[in-house]
Amino acid sequence: MSHAGLSDEVIIQQMKIRNAHFGLTPQQLISLKSEGVSNPVIQAMGETTVTEAAIPPEVGVYVKQEGEWKDVEPEVVNIKTGGVVKNAFSIGVVKQDVNGIVNGARSKRSVTAPCEFLIVVPDGTAITEYQLVRLHQHLENREFRSVTGSVFHASTGEIRDNLEFAGERIAPHSHAYKVAFDSNTGSGEYGVLPPSTFTSWYAASQVKLYSFRIYK
Repeated sequence: MSHAGLSDEVIIQQMKIRNAHFGLTPQQLISLKSEGVSNPVIQAMGETTVTEAAIPPEVGVYVKQEGEWKDVEPEVVNIKTGGVVKNAFSIGVVKQDVNGIVNGARSKRSVTAPCEFLIVVPDGTAITEYQLVRLHQHLENREFRSVTGSVFHASTGEIRDNLEFAGERIAPHSHAYKVAFDSNTGSGEYGVLPPSTFTSWYAASQVKLYSFRIYK
């Protein structure tokens, strides 16, 4: 495209539209330069390599540290259900309050805001099926209160520990979503609940939570 005289803007736009991936070696970068490819185009090809090709293939939650996506290890949550509530948008479907308890006063993974996470979801799963919760610390554990199903439509009005978040798909047809926390995010313990846990909640059970601690 460079030899055809197309502008840098057009070339870069075409790479983004086609979700192009480039695993460029130093020698290939030199070759591109010697062939007359402009610096902005070469830089865009390199950025595509970093942001797309390095995406973890496994389902899970990851945090960006030292330029790499690193695992956020899941922890076991002991679940106890409480009273039931009705969802005004679920045509009478009953949903239950959930109290989750995680052993240990702190998460193994800690980050400083602003920070960026990546959630890789299973095929056929939407990012909106995940829940972000704030954990309350105690001397020997952390806990949160939630509700099964569509948390944000619960009609009880009681305060729970679910937080709204936005996941940005990193590329068309990708199963990976970026979730960013800015410098205004409060310090403390947080966790991501995958949708597979919701089908397991009953009177007493164990599910998993991807937990992390944010410092300001």
